[in-house]
Amino acid sequence: MVRMLCILCFTLGYSITAHAAELVLDLESHQTSLGIPVKAELYGIELPGSLAEADLDHLQKNFAVVIKDDINIISDPRWPQANVQNLTLLLYPRMTGALKVNPIVHAGRYSREQQVHVTEGRTRSGSITLTSSVSTLTPWDRQQIVITAEVITDEKYASLHADELNIPGFEIVPIPASRENMPSGKYRLQSGWILIPFTTGPKQIRPAAIKYRHSGVYTRIYYLPVVEIDIKPLPSYIPPTIPVGKFRLDSTLAPSTLLRTGHLAYWHISLQGESLWPKWPPPILRQISQSDDFQVLPVESVRSSRPDKRGINGSIVHHVPVKPLKNGTIRIPELQLQYFDPDSGRIETIRHQVRQPFSLSMTWRVLLIFVLGAITYFIVQRGYRSLRRRYVKHRMRQAIIHNMNTARDPESIRRYLREYAKMQGWPANISLQQWLAYWNTHYVSSDSLRDVIGKLSLASYAANEEISVTQVGSVISNALATATCCQK
Repeated sequence: MVRMLCILCFTLGYSITAHAAELVLDLESHQTSLGIPVKAELYGIELPGSLAEADLDHLQKNFAVVIKDDINIISDPRWPQANVQNLTLLLYPRMTGALKVNPIVHAGRYSREQQVHVTEGRTRSGSITLTSSVSTLTPWDRQQIVITAEVITDEKYASLHADELNIPGFEIVPIPASRENMPSGKYRLQSGWILIPFTTGPKQIRPAAIKYRHSGVYTRIYYLPVVEIDIKPLPSYIPPTIPVGKFRLDSTLAPSTLLRTGHLAYWHISLQGESLWPKWPPPILRQISQSDDFQVLPVESVRSSRPDKRGINGSIVHHVPVKPLKNGTIRIPELQLQYFDPDSGRIETIRHQVRQPFSLSMTWRVLLIFVLGAITYFIVQRGYRSLRRRYVKHRMRQAIIHNMNTARDPESIRRYLREYAKMQGWPANISLQQWLAYWNTHYVSSDSLRDVIGKLSLASYAANEEISVTQVGSVISNALATATCCQK
């Protein structure tokens, strides 16, 4: 009987001092700003197993969780004589507003739900605003996904740094951080990542940290919201050699005018990818093979990429040495390029034909130069002779006009008119009326010229006919001076 009473007393005493298993999350503050973490202490009281096995995924929707210290076994006056595990966490808010701190689960126990109010960051003179964007939530397999972060700040010496992001099944390229001065006096900072999936189906992307640095010190650490994407498989007829994304194709020949038979020329083929990785060139070089027209030598290819907020933007330039093998037109093959357009969801084809070049050997070049030189000499000589004749004719006309103005008798005027007719190639020794008829055939006649020619004709056959030699010479010289502008 005494033994039973002892056992009962021991059991009652143990129940008074023992504690039930419990999971407690204690927040240091219920208010913070974006980029500034909330320190949290996670306590496991009389829980089996290690607190490191606690399920923290319920927090990831609203907060990025960083474990600050290792698990400690502590004593706490709130739970005297209890086995207490402690884990220190930093909770980085992913967005602004009233965010729920969802319960943490471990060993069948739950921490209680809490709430943190998150505001935009503040500086001494303004605010720090963070926005993020995702290029697409339903990408195709091998289609790039661009995740960008943009911070607007008034701090002059601020910059961003994106941590390395590693996700199985993705190739990831960081976007170089950029800085832009805005008209408002603020500064736009940008950074992020370009993700290229090699898998399909729904995926959850948790972006890595983007650190805000001011004056050489990281003052804020941003974690962008979790991204839920659904990667679509490519159609079964799409071979792995076809790139996913848009391409532009162009090419040039150097020299671009006349090739030299038996000597090297270079065919520069440029492939510009819009949001494409330069590691995946389409097999365009297979379309270039040696023919009877030209010989192809080993090709040099240069690949480059320029990651920015629009994507990777890769480029490939193939330098193809070609040697013409014959004289005449060299038939360069047409290039054809196919790519899968993510916007239309189908294969697009580009066809490109470079201008067909002409090639000549040195012998034909010398002969061609000689022929062209002879033709040029003939043209120049004929042009010179024509100009010379025009010049002589102009000088003769000016001399006749001058003599006509200084004539003293009708016979002198008739002699000058015959000189003019000879200069024009009209028949020799023509009468005054015949001269007028030829004039009317080639030039616009006038009443004054017709009158003075009539008077001059009468004076030549009537000795007593008096005319004003000065007036006649003036009218005829004026007609001769304006002959070129009044030609029919």
